[in-house]
Amino acid sequence: MRRTLVGLALAAAMLVAAGCAAASGGGGGSGEAVYRRNLGRATPLDVARYTRVILQRFHYQIERADSTEYYTFFETRWRGRYPFQDELDSGVVEVTSRLTIRARAIRGTLSLAPVEFTAENMVRMRESGEWRRGLMTPMAREYFRDIADALKQEFDAHMRVRG
Repeated sequence: MRRTLVGLALAAAMLVAAGCAAASGGGGGSGEAVYRRNLGRATPLDVARYTRVILQRFHYQIERADSTEYYTFFETRWRGRYPFQDELDSGVVEVTSRLTIRARAIRGTLSLAPVEFTAENMVRMRESGEWRRGLMTPMAREYFRDIADALKQEFDAHMRVRG
């Protein structure tokens, strides 16, 4: 009985550790659940103004938005898309993605704020038929990199105009 409890506790600890590693998304390898990228600095007001344009260009609809002179946050609706070839090769039959963009300036200043971009995938696997978070393949990462690049270019272009 004691051996069974120790085994269950060890298995639970391993599951928690695996879940934390998958959710971090910081390492850059394929299969991670999240793609994250620092887009440099911009004013939260510029982020609020130009993010909408880029999200529309890539056919993402904003579900939640919050913006002040110090803080800007956008989260899109989950958007279905066709699986990329490497996703299909991994057994994925359906994919939906969501984007989050946030910028927070230092309180009391209207200074430039670091802008963070996050992309998440939910995939439905052929074998189980169930939806699960994750599977960030190289082709998916490239797709999200293109969106992040477009946002960064827009922010940089408007900084140069003022600068």
